[in-house]
Amino acid sequence: MTQLQQLARPVPSKYVKTLQGRGNPEYVAHSTITEILLMVCGPFDFHVTEVVRDQDQKITGCLATLTVDVDGRRTSITEVGDTTGVETDEGGALKNAASDALKRCAMRLGVALHLWARDGYFLYEQLTKSAGGGLSTDGPVSAGTEQSSATGPAATRSSDGGGVAPPVSAEASSLASTSAATSDPCQECGRAETSHAPSCSRRPFPQDNKRNGEQ
Repeated sequence: MTQLQQLARPVPSKYVKTLQGRGNPEYVAHSTITEILLMVCGPFDFHVTEVVRDQDQKITGCLATLTVDVDGRRTSITEVGDTTGVETDEGGALKNAASDALKRCAMRLGVALHLWARDGYFLYEQLTKSAGGGLSTDGPVSAGTEQSSATGPAATRSSDGGGVAPPVSAEASSLASTSAATSDPCQECGRAETSHAPSCSRRPFPQDNKRNGEQ
């Protein structure tokens, strides 16, 4: 499973909480988001890049950037974080804004994205299908020779549309070689070596007859 798949996996319901007021939205705690990032991606960088204030110089939010490696690709995401509006000091307001910004940055990587998408969430399912889908059975067949799982790994499909040709065994190959080697006509009766005329002196005795006149 890729790191992106792990990040996009819906968070178990026991870690999902409900915020009272403002429509009672569901959310995942800042600590749980941090644990998911650390568990899947390892150490990451997170910096508050700008503090947002209103006209009264009261902190109302912030901009923050998350930088993390996902499946070998370094990604930086900048998001906005909001305060709850009930903080009594700047420290608490900035802390809550930074916490909100981290959640939104992580959401851009798929973490708890299902809470935003709700019934329309499809990312994790699609990533899982893509990872284990393999070749499509209804897609175009490439030219040349194709492996066919229906008749075993040694079967092949010809490029002229002739269908599946079963593998040729060593015994069949040997018989074919013998038949080819003895296909020249008999010099006495003119028939193939494997089907001499009854009067031909080169015709072998039937195996069910016994020699020397014995019955």
